[in-house]
Amino acid sequence: MYDYSGAQVFNVGMPAKSGVGGGIMAILPGQFGLGVFSPPLDEKGDSVRGIEACKRLSGDFGLHLFHVARSTSASVIRQTYGCASCTSRRRTPTEMAVLVSQGKRIGVYELQGELLFGSTESVALDMLSALVEVDYLVVDLTHVIAVGNALLLILGDLCRRMAAEDKRIFFTDYTHLYG
Repeated sequence: MYDYSGAQVFNVGMPAKSGVGGGIMAILPGQFGLGVFSPPLDEKGDSVRGIEACKRLSGDFGLHLFHVARSTSASVIRQTYGCASCTSRRRTPTEMAVLVSQGKRIGVYELQGELLFGSTESVALDMLSALVEVDYLVVDLTHVIAVGNALLLILGDLCRRMAAEDKRIFFTDYTHLYG
């Protein structure tokens, strides 16, 4: 990034390399790489639009190198299961009969740890693939300790896609994240 390299890492949060042709390659170690190209250069020899694109993506999705996950969980998916075999002492026999007959249409995702860009995207993709088998998803956020901006954007998109397929998603135990 020529004379802008230190500011790029500090302000944008993604180490990057630019070329005099207008290209920028940026990375977020352990998560992804990004390539942008737009020839108009600034006085330092870096792509004006490329830097702006990196800034916006970093800001919108919380992609700063110095924002590291505090949890050490190997996966943010604690467990997944269907509701056909759910049991409870609080359900009536009629409610249990509905669960037995319709529970296979309901998938539950219990999440844990921090939901940042990389982990949220992988969970959303996993949920999308589950839609082949279920009509309803329940996302339990009881064990989630923090969320990034990416969660709202990616799960918002997931909700729109599910609604377009006439499927529904429900979120439980999330008030501790925004209290």
